Amino acid sequence: MKCGNVTTLPYPTPEEIVQHYRRGFEEKNYRAVMEHQAVYQSVLRRLASIVNTDLHRNGRSLSGMKLLDIGCFTGEFLMEVKKLGADVYGVDFQPPAVHIAQTHLGDRVQVADIVHDRLLFPDHTFDIITVLGLIEHVTDVTGLLERVGQLLAPGGVLVVQTPDAGSLVATLAGRRWPPFTPVEHIHLFTRHGLQTLLKRYGYADFCFKPHVKVLTPSYIQGAFRTFAPALFRVLQPIISITPKWLLAVPLPVYIGEMVVFARKKDNA
Repeated sequence: MKCGNVTTLPYPTPEEIVQHYRRGFEEKNYRAVMEHQAVYQSVLRRLASIVNTDLHRNGRSLSGMKLLDIGCFTGEFLMEVKKLGADVYGVDFQPPAVHIAQTHLGDRVQVADIVHDRLLFPDHTFDIITVLGLIEHVTDVTGLLERVGQLLAPGGVLVVQTPDAGSLVATLAGRRWPPFTPVEHIHLFTRHGLQTLLKRYGYADFCFKPHVKVLTPSYIQGAFRTFAPALFRVLQPIISITPKWLLAVPLPVYIGEMVVFARKKDNA
């Protein structure tokens, strides 16, 4: 891992990826969101606040900024940043997710593969582009960052949220670290590895933050059952004897994820 990048080889085929996410939407991702809607929404509300706070650090705010969320899923993050004044747009390659997002945001959300589909946006359209929980899922990271660079205005802000393969949690957990999930996660980065990569595409002024989520034990239980069944089996005896009131208590949780802010150079 000297390059700061952990990669799944061989890559899953495009057909395997489509089938994986089709099953995942029906059986896992959206079901998990619906079962814990309030907690899920609060996580994205807090993430929107983190983004706005970092913009304030540089004398800016989300208010009035044109924002594109790539991999927007069902649009909850877009709804949160819209409340803070952003002019929002989103893309996701899963039609069922986009259909749900469109019930709240209309045609501002499109079904698209950001790398291969030519979107109806001129180059340098957006002041801020968010890539949240996505970069680890794609096979063509180069294509993704090239397209982001085309759509982001000079001086614009890129926000990436992704697992941190160099975190202490990842180091201690080893192969049991939940983000080590082939097909679901293809590329995992350390802070150094991601910064090195983004520098090649003309980004500077980096700010890395650990992504601490406020979750309930009940939400964590559901997430482990869905996405980390081996770990769920280990924890299930403890969960089964935990009082129900305690399962609903919000707790700060850090599983080794990061939020990265970077500015596109004016000449990039």
